[in-house]
Amino acid sequence: MENAIYDWQMIEALARLLGCEDVIDAKEGSRLGVYNGGGKHGATQHAVDQAAQFSRTKRVVLVIDSDSFHPTDRTGNHEQAEAAAREGVRAHVLSFREMENYIPNRVLARQPKKAVGMSSMAKRLESLKTFSPEQRAHFDMKHGFKGKPQKGAGQKGRHSGKAGATYVIPSRHGDLYNEVAERDLIALQEGFGTDLPGLFLQEVMSGGISERDLDGLGPGAKQELRLMFEMIRGVI
Repeated sequence: MENAIYDWQMIEALARLLGCEDVIDAKEGSRLGVYNGGGKHGATQHAVDQAAQFSRTKRVVLVIDSDSFHPTDRTGNHEQAEAAAREGVRAHVLSFREMENYIPNRVLARQPKKAVGMSSMAKRLESLKTFSPEQRAHFDMKHGFKGKPQKGAGQKGRHSGKAGATYVIPSRHGDLYNEVAERDLIALQEGFGTDLPGLFLQEVMSGGISERDLDGLGPGAKQELRLMFEMIRGVI
């Protein structure tokens, strides 16, 4: 994993929702270690190095984001995972862009607590709900469509003529967001922040989120997550 504590919060939250508490027990019982690889390249190399320490069964799993901008996007992360697999590492590249894309809308509705922030977040969430499962899966949940267009950067920048109404859509998204209303793109110029896994785990622990909330992520999402946990179980 790229960031051990941050990503483990996501894994633990999903494990509790999907009835995979045995994975949590394994970590708490020191039968499963979670390591921060220091980014995509570092995580892959760390996994390969760890696998080399096993003479027979390679008890190492690499879980990394796909960083994909659309459903058919093949990134360098897929190539890294394949390289690690050739060294005996069990690798899982997420189908969605990043781990945060698997966080249900109900979690996003829980933040922030200030009245002004809640109004802005509510509008943002309503715009996110207009997305198809594919659009949601490849949206930058943390940062949104934020940023300034740069010459030669291959980005689509639009401005509605109103202050704060600029949004940037990287060209790698292709036509994925072409049919989205401009008001929704403007509302989503800001993402949902970088503390989402902690909030996710908090809501799961408090009972405010159930497995049913994962259904909103689209067909196949829960099956993928279950397969990921089976892979993790395979090294315990």
